[in-house]
Amino acid sequence: MECASEWIVKWDHEFVGREALQAQKERDEHDRLVGVRLQERGIPRHECEVRQGGATVGAVTSGTMSPSLKVGIALARVRPTVAADGTDVSVVVRDRPLRGVVKKPPFL
Repeated sequence: MECASEWIVKWDHEFVGREALQAQKERDEHDRLVGVRLQERGIPRHECEVRQGGATVGAVTSGTMSPSLKVGIALARVRPTVAADGTDVSVVVRDRPLRGVVKKPPFL
């Protein structure tokens, strides 16, 4: 299930792709949709890489500068291993990795 969206699937009947989704769910290999708050100056944008320890662990789906927080914020699809609130990550903006932290939205 992409981004832990199994809550919208009705499992009590057959549908196209059911076996593949069931296998994904059982292996718990689907990405998670999380919030990321940058710790450095920069604006994350769609498709920016999310990294941890130099390895790519996800990608930004949408990002902007928060006018109230005055920092860059984003939603990103990441591997389950880095989806916990407070996990340190980096977001590559214009070929430069910027420090960030996984935060549960809303960001305030």
